[in-house]
Amino acid sequence: MDRFLFEEFVVPLDDEVLDGFYKMILSKAQKKVEFKEKGYYNYYPQEKENMQLILETTRKENNINLENMYFHHASNSVWKVKIINPLSEFPNTYLASREDGTGGIIIRLVNEAVLGKKIETGDIIEAQICAFAINGGIFETEKDYEDTVPIAKNGEKYMMDDGALMPLNLIVNNNANLSEEEKAGKEHIRDNLLTYKGTIKTANAYDLNMFDMDLPQYYSVTIDTEYGELPIFFTRELLNPNMKGIGEGNIIEGELFLSGDVCINDYDRYIIDNDITVQ
Repeated sequence: MDRFLFEEFVVPLDDEVLDGFYKMILSKAQKKVEFKEKGYYNYYPQEKENMQLILETTRKENNINLENMYFHHASNSVWKVKIINPLSEFPNTYLASREDGTGGIIIRLVNEAVLGKKIETGDIIEAQICAFAINGGIFETEKDYEDTVPIAKNGEKYMMDDGALMPLNLIVNNNANLSEEEKAGKEHIRDNLLTYKGTIKTANAYDLNMFDMDLPQYYSVTIDTEYGELPIFFTRELLNPNMKGIGEGNIIEGELFLSGDVCINDYDRYIIDNDITVQ
């Protein structure tokens, strides 16, 4: 479940109110996609349908069972990636590369059941992309960023290249030099995050009203990567209080969670081939 994302970007929910929240999404979802035993209820809390909450369900006879809740955001960025292998510890999450097989990223895919097939190694997947910044910061200039990078024991500074995306936690925690016992002792909860750094091209702020509540603004920036343009969404905590604003030329870095919607907001094209019901 993307509960950590939901609480970061929207509002914390206590366990006792979750059942009512799920029932509300199931009843008010603007789009519902069914494929075989799987159901995807897509709920858009904003008028422009930017933010997307997705409940994944399974049906057994007349009962609907909640399997997962996902969090996604619309964007104009569409990538083609090549699947390397699934990450078994994280639902619907894959190690992937560029279409030509080079590079390596981790991506969680939403609405994947509408493809009508199990995603397998070697598949080329087209997805509408967004990312959620989990931590890090924004800097006025490249030098401001460089000043925060610590000096290594050899006296060098190791900085991320501009536009780089790297599954650093996955690499460090599963290093081939570690024994199986050492690997098991690592904290793998962040293995699905990417370390990144980029130069901001555009920046936006968004008002958010959910459940008749006005919530704090959230923000987005776009950067260029080797995979394509990447929109990154984040909350006020990432902002540098010493900066008057954010915009073109600023530097953003940290860790992010990458999400892709394989429907690309176009459910109709799956109906004929895959016997899918859309309501």
